[in-house]
Amino acid sequence: MCAELHHYLKPYPLTAFQAEHRQWVIAELSIASVRREASWTESIAVGSRQYVEGVKEKLGIRGKDRRCAAEGDHYQLRESAASYNVEMDMEMAALSDNTVDY
Repeated sequence: MCAELHHYLKPYPLTAFQAEHRQWVIAELSIASVRREASWTESIAVGSRQYVEGVKEKLGIRGKDRRCAAEGDHYQLRESAASYNVEMDMEMAALSDNTVDY
C-alpha cells in the first residue's frame, strides 16, 4: 500500500514516505479512544463521489439497490436497509428451522 500511495507523492523518497506512513499508523493506534467508524466498517466503498459511483457501476445488477450517501467530507456506498433486513430474516428463519428444544 505504501508503494501505491508513494506513486502520487513523487519525488518524495520512498523510504522517507514509508517511515512517515509508519509514524501515522503508530500515532493512530496509540490514541486511547480508538473506535470503530461505521462509515468505514459498514460501507461497501468509501471515498470521493466519483469513486463510490464507479464502484456502484462496476457492481452492475448487485449495485442497483445500494445507495451513495454523503458523509462529512466523503461519500459511501451502503446496502439498503431493506435488502439487509431480507437477508437477515432469511438467516434467522434458517437458524430457527435448525433449533430443537430439549
